Amino acid sequence: MKLFVIRHGESIGNTKRGFMSGKSDPDGLSGKGKVQVIRLAWELRKVKFSRIISSPVARAKDTAKILSINNSDSITTNESFSELDHGILEGHYWWESQIVNKIPKNWRKTHREDWITPYPQGESIKDMCLRVWDGLEELLAVIGNHEKVALVTHQAPMAAIKYRIRQGKNTKSGRDVLNYIHKKHYPTASAFLITKQSGKYSIQNINDKF
Repeated sequence: MKLFVIRHGESIGNTKRGFMSGKSDPDGLSGKGKVQVIRLAWELRKVKFSRIISSPVARAKDTAKILSINNSDSITTNESFSELDHGILEGHYWWESQIVNKIPKNWRKTHREDWITPYPQGESIKDMCLRVWDGLEELLAVIGNHEKVALVTHQAPMAAIKYRIRQGKNTKSGRDVLNYIHKKHYPTASAFLITKQSGKYSIQNINDKF
């Protein structure tokens, strides 16, 4: 079994510093992002995925479509691997006055970086992690022993996936997970590989091979 976990290419939202694309993302990939994914598709051309699973967010679906051109015609979307829902911040710069004034002051001061408090009208980091971990468990259970699958997702879900594979279900604390997610960074159009041998999963970093 091989599961290639892939971050989408650069999006137009990524080029807007302070802009919260999140799950809404009306614009999809930038020109540079499309080139990044074309290069990634070339690097992975010999893998021959049996299927490609994508977050339903535009930048991820754009990435999956490019990857499929010379690889696999089977693309399905899975909400489990969507980006964190930033609630009322979605589709806005975080400093916009009409948005800032809608955010409770105590959230801005004490809850923005915690584990359990959701973004106003959105998700918490815990919500996102549990969603991703449930989706990952379901996905790993149905991938065949000789199957090669691509999963196109986002920065935070990728960190959550890597944490769960390396730590298992023995999560030390919400703060531990939160610190792990904040420290991990995956360049756009990068990937890591999950394999299974003798009943155990392991991760291979493959960014440096591209």
